Amino acid sequence: MTDHAVRCDGKRTTRPGRRLFIALHLSLFIFPAGLLMFSTGCRRAPADNGNVYRIPLTDNPVTLDPAHLTDVNSAGIAARLFNGLVKLDKELRPAPDLAERWDVSPDGLTYTFHLRGDVRFHNGREVTAEDVQYSFERLLRPETASGAAWVVEPIRGARDLREGKGDSLVGLTTPDERTVVLELEAPFPPILSQLAMVNTAIVPREEVEKTDVPFGRRPVGTGPFKFKSWQDNHALELVRNDDYFEGPAKLTGIRFRVITEAQVAWQEYQAGNLEHCAVPEGMLEQVRSGPHASELRSVATLSTYFIGITMTHPAGENVHLRRALNYAVDRAFICEKVLGGAHAAARGIVPPGIPGYNPDLVGYTSDPDRAREELAEAGYGPDNPPPEMVLFCRSGTRTQQVAEAVQSDLKSVGIPVTITTLDLAALFAATVKGEPELFYLSWMGDFPDADNFLQLFNSSRLGGAGNRVHYVNAEVDTLLDRSRRETDPVRREALLHEIEEIVVADAPWVFLSHGQTHLLVKPYVRHFTLGPMDAGTSVNEVDFHRVSFASE
Repeated sequence: MTDHAVRCDGKRTTRPGRRLFIALHLSLFIFPAGLLMFSTGCRRAPADNGNVYRIPLTDNPVTLDPAHLTDVNSAGIAARLFNGLVKLDKELRPAPDLAERWDVSPDGLTYTFHLRGDVRFHNGREVTAEDVQYSFERLLRPETASGAAWVVEPIRGARDLREGKGDSLVGLTTPDERTVVLELEAPFPPILSQLAMVNTAIVPREEVEKTDVPFGRRPVGTGPFKFKSWQDNHALELVRNDDYFEGPAKLTGIRFRVITEAQVAWQEYQAGNLEHCAVPEGMLEQVRSGPHASELRSVATLSTYFIGITMTHPAGENVHLRRALNYAVDRAFICEKVLGGAHAAARGIVPPGIPGYNPDLVGYTSDPDRAREELAEAGYGPDNPPPEMVLFCRSGTRTQQVAEAVQSDLKSVGIPVTITTLDLAALFAATVKGEPELFYLSWMGDFPDADNFLQLFNSSRLGGAGNRVHYVNAEVDTLLDRSRRETDPVRREALLHEIEEIVVADAPWVFLSHGQTHLLVKPYVRHFTLGPMDAGTSVNEVDFHRVSFASE
């Protein structure tokens, strides 16, 4: 199935007519330039703000229970309420959190965590090793039905507990109240980064098991902020935890406001009612050259946007047709013009900036002639075009514009495509079942390692577990398993590069772009540092324990 020698390079061509159409189409969605002339001016927080940081959310949170977090907005709030054993530092390396230090056995199988002795839950009770055991076992128990149970599956006995075959997690022991020992089934180098995910946050059993209100609606954690109130589709408020083990935050609280329209959030930011907001679609270049340029904060995120090609459909069964799709699409034009420079063109699966990224991967570029050659290899030509395909995408102006640009590129080389839009939940459900032949989605990194992206092509994760294109390649499965067990960083990186090269040659995706976050942040905000895992306005990795407002 895999052609290791396949070349994936090519030359760019231009299609002025298509570009003019798209450019005119996009102009309808750019906000009036005059809006940029409103000045934020003030270098200090409003006097009536109460030292509360105000954040816009694009959707109402789903839950604040770590075991059930699946969306970015909910996770962004929970990250301020909870702590795990470890966290990620600014360089995305594992750093102490509730565990002040840890030891790793020479064989890479045993991790011994030594807990801090000065941590209390928001209800005042001290945190012990038993809380870690409860939290991890709860994540795995079938009755919890957590979609994040895979996070702790590398621990010995985790799969048995998840399948209801045991009463406890045998690979987790607590020799005393301050020590937690994890034994893995096999060496797994990214385990610490994986444990930094908010799903593994430590929770108090007595609060989780209260029956009056679900834990996800009245969360109790250990974090720098405590839950105060939640008005659905309106606002959610947190207040400072004065007993936080690293000392009280500078802010007195955080207020998350649900503002689904980017233009409304922009207007609220202009009016001084938000501390940050996303740069509205189509306005990035105007912001960069306008009076708000000094307020712009940008970062490349750990995300990959793609057109999935479901392998159980005709296109998925023909590798030359899949490659033709990749050569036909002008991803550079999509990033620069359709997305207004807010994305970077992708060569493959893994985004830059994480272990396992391959800067030498050639990938695909726009080459219509090469696309037609691949079409001929696939058995198609001008007199025998491939059957019309349907591209499914999420409903919304910008995603539909990307889909239309892809549709135009494919049409130009003789590949007919129609577009169908669905809401995100329906699109997810359809891809789990393998219904769409083509679909436009993205993957946001759960933790900073190439493994988190390459596992999307593991045949053990078909459908809802991540492999939505239903890609099956025994060689890839074997290499993925080897890479997870390899403890030598150089050999592991070589395996990860080999896996990506095979999958890119197989082309189960049209590799489009890597996302970026572009925010406007008020001049009086201090210590606000974006990182590669800060996707969207919820800025999940910004350390709000350190954020403050200038007094003058």
